[in-house]
Amino acid sequence: MSYHVVLVGPVLLLSVVMATAQDTCQASSNIHGMPGIPGKPGLPGKDGLDGPPALQGDPGISWFGGALGGQGEKGSRGLEGMPGKVGPPGELGPSGERGKRGAKGQKGEMGDHTSTHKSVFSKARNTNSYPRRQLPIKFDKNVMDDQSFDQDFRLGKFTCRIAGLYYFIYHSTSKGNLCVNIMKQSKKVAGFCDVMHDTFQVSSGGVVLKLNVGEKVWLEPTDSNSMMGMDGADSIFSGFLLVDQLITAMHPVSVCLALLCVVMFPVAEESGVPGIPGMPGIPGNPGRDGRDSVKGPRGKPGSLGAGPGESERGEKGDAGRVGQPGKRGHSGKQGAKGEPGIPGERGDVGKSGHHKSSLKSAFSARRAGNESPPRDTPIVFSRDISNDQQHYDNTTGKFTCYINGYYYFVYHATSNSNLCLGLIKNGEKKVGFCNRGGAQQVTSGGSVLHLNINDTVWLEPTDYNAMLGSEDTNSFFSGFLIFPD
Repeated sequence: MSYHVVLVGPVLLLSVVMATAQDTCQASSNIHGMPGIPGKPGLPGKDGLDGPPALQGDPGISWFGGALGGQGEKGSRGLEGMPGKVGPPGELGPSGERGKRGAKGQKGEMGDHTSTHKSVFSKARNTNSYPRRQLPIKFDKNVMDDQSFDQDFRLGKFTCRIAGLYYFIYHSTSKGNLCVNIMKQSKKVAGFCDVMHDTFQVSSGGVVLKLNVGEKVWLEPTDSNSMMGMDGADSIFSGFLLVDQLITAMHPVSVCLALLCVVMFPVAEESGVPGIPGMPGIPGNPGRDGRDSVKGPRGKPGSLGAGPGESERGEKGDAGRVGQPGKRGHSGKQGAKGEPGIPGERGDVGKSGHHKSSLKSAFSARRAGNESPPRDTPIVFSRDISNDQQHYDNTTGKFTCYINGYYYFVYHATSNSNLCLGLIKNGEKKVGFCNRGGAQQVTSGGSVLHLNINDTVWLEPTDYNAMLGSEDTNSFFSGFLIFPD
């Protein structure tokens, strides 16, 4: 039994091998089987080796015809290259002429002279009692006829109501030593001292002060306090506004620019503002065109001539290529002179005018001769120093008012003996000053007066009339308008 089992394995293996061999055996030459599936393409083969060089060709047929055709026409000029960069501008041309004067500004509104700020006073002492030392001196008599600016001097102090610059001055008659200080807010700002024993004399002093509203100014004596106040020997304290704060507050730069404009651009009266300066010259001309572009390629050779002795000109070559941009042009020439500037704009409407602010009246005259003037007669100051308006008559010695308002009159006289003078208005003595002494000396006196048209003012002496008037010993009489009404 075991013998048969052992033989089965080899038999089965042999059967499988034979079956496999039968699947791949060649068919009979007379019997064709089904075609097999195509195989996959093979990989590309390597490049073949270079073939041997070809043999040289036969020479071309020689030409025995006519002459060769001429050279073709020159190709057209290539297109212009792009313009070169514009050269730098030429130098600035000279300034044009100044523009014509602008049109006249519109007429300003009607002025209101009453808006001008005013402050003025002139007070006299009305007692022979000496003032108390280091206390305000009381001046209780009003010299001006107009009371509209009357200050309350019961305490002897001036109180500022309009901020600005003021001028204060006193002329005082004394009989002995007199030292006076000008005080502002309890602080001494100026002091004057005259020393003379047992004789009449006139001393004076003055100063310009800047005041704010509410500040006070007064006179104050020291221990030397022999100030008097009697008819013919007055003591006067005066003051008036010179410039109000609206003007003094102007910025210095504004004032400089205004003066600079007047200097640089003077204009005639009632003219418009000057024209603006001419515009700068136009820029220089553009730079020259860039250089020619690169020459185009040579045209193709012409075709062969038609025959012996005959030829045709080749065709025109193609246009050359567009050239490269030209180089930057040279700087332009200096521009031409600019045109005249345009006329200035019409001036602005003028500010409201103060039609009396331009009114003026002033004089200063001196006496000629050392002979004493006659008593109770106008003293003639015959040599004009300034008298543009001719309101002072140097033949009569009288000033005549042509403008209603407030005036200040003052004299400075040289004498070598006693001299007493009165300031007269329309025949009435308003104030008087008296100076006595044998030595040559200078005396002075002055006051503010309100005048109406045709009022007259002059100086006249009493019996004490030793006034000099030589070249070296002058005597002057002056007056000027402070404020018009």
